[in-house]
Amino acid sequence: MPENILGVGSTNSSTDAVLRTKLDASENEAAQTKGELNSTAKKADETGLVDIDFENMSLEEVQQTAMSLEIELLMLQTEMENLETLIKSDEKIKANYEEQYEALKKEFDKLLEDIKNEEDPNQKARLQARVSNTKSSMNMLLSQINSSIELIKTHSDAASSLQDEYAQTNYNYQNAILEQGAKQREELINKVAAQGTQSTDGTLPSNTTVSTGNSGVQNNTAASQSGASTGHISDTMLNALKNWEGLRTTAYKCPSGVWTIGYGHTGGVSAGQTITEAQAEQFLRQDLQSFENQVTNMANSAGVQLSQGQFDALVSFAYNCGGGALQKSGILGMLKEGKVDAAASKMNEYVHGGGQVLPGLVSRRKVESSWLYA
Repeated sequence: MPENILGVGSTNSSTDAVLRTKLDASENEAAQTKGELNSTAKKADETGLVDIDFENMSLEEVQQTAMSLEIELLMLQTEMENLETLIKSDEKIKANYEEQYEALKKEFDKLLEDIKNEEDPNQKARLQARVSNTKSSMNMLLSQINSSIELIKTHSDAASSLQDEYAQTNYNYQNAILEQGAKQREELINKVAAQGTQSTDGTLPSNTTVSTGNSGVQNNTAASQSGASTGHISDTMLNALKNWEGLRTTAYKCPSGVWTIGYGHTGGVSAGQTITEAQAEQFLRQDLQSFENQVTNMANSAGVQLSQGQFDALVSFAYNCGGGALQKSGILGMLKEGKVDAAASKMNEYVHGGGQVLPGLVSRRKVESSWLYA
């Protein structure tokens, strides 16, 4: 984000009014976003989980809370995966007990039939002894089946509780990211207002334009970037991407039928393959390198210097939508002209999958677009 989003400071009433109008628009947008998360908030109320009051926090406190929530989300995800594994194991054990029970029941029914048809008293007594033993084994298996059912219920209840906690934690995390973006925008606006530079006639200089649409305050000059990109993604972006992609340490087939593992890695994956979490992160970093290079090359070609937040946002966007989508979107050109609001608005259009708006993509785009202001 350019250090001076207007190209000038503002102390006169007319310029201050423009700044306040744009800030109000940003606040309205944030309020609308929070409204979209109301269903999750209601569910949180039902489960007794509490929302976090970010509005009364400083920017630094919000950032620290967001990092803590990221870590908590990863821990909850691991716990849910462990419970899912336990439930599958419980179900296999239960199915094995049931299979043994059915085999013994067939044997039991056959023994009863044999006793009915047996005329030799000694043989009939032996058969009755076998019936008694078989019945005892069946009762033991029934007890084991019932224990398995109780264990499955216990683990399922725990998984359901964790899912509610995960939903609320994710809700707080998304709100933290949105509030962080809002506070960063407000700080920038206040910084411009505090600089105290204005034109002699009390109006904005001619090289500055303020849009009346959704693109917000725009500076048409190529201003310098604060926090210039290192050419590599930040840990904040990496952790967010891990959360969006989800960790799978055992190979699985994605909806397209491609063997996948880790955080969406597909190269050289085979059935039955397993990896550690550290290996999954290594694969992810390797996969991201090509997208880091793409974004760097595109930015150089467009003649735009990206901030670290903007670089993170574009790499994440390209990783999800493809480098071609980023190239065609025109986002880089908007950033070059200082039209950050327009770039964020454009990015938030990429929320469709299978012809439908996907809530997960809506949430992801909002977080990515908030990074454009960092």
